[in-house]
Amino acid sequence: MNDAYLLIRAGITADYITADQAQQLYDEALDHPESGLDGQLESGFGFWSLSSDGTVRLVRCTVIPCAPIPAHRSDEHPAV
Repeated sequence: MNDAYLLIRAGITADYITADQAQQLYDEALDHPESGLDGQLESGFGFWSLSSDGTVRLVRCTVIPCAPIPAHRSDEHPAV
């Protein structure tokens, strides 16, 4: 399993999420057929976020695995 994933909402905004968060999103989408889940956790998946009552598709989301971003070290790029 990957350590980091990228969650993209409507192709406009994106956030890095943990593997646990990606697993939770995948499981929730799997439990709701109306979410239109496609793909796999290991290779990336897409789904529709749903309204609180589960009847309206709100935003198409995509989750893709990615390499973790290394922590920034202050000595790598000294301030000018």
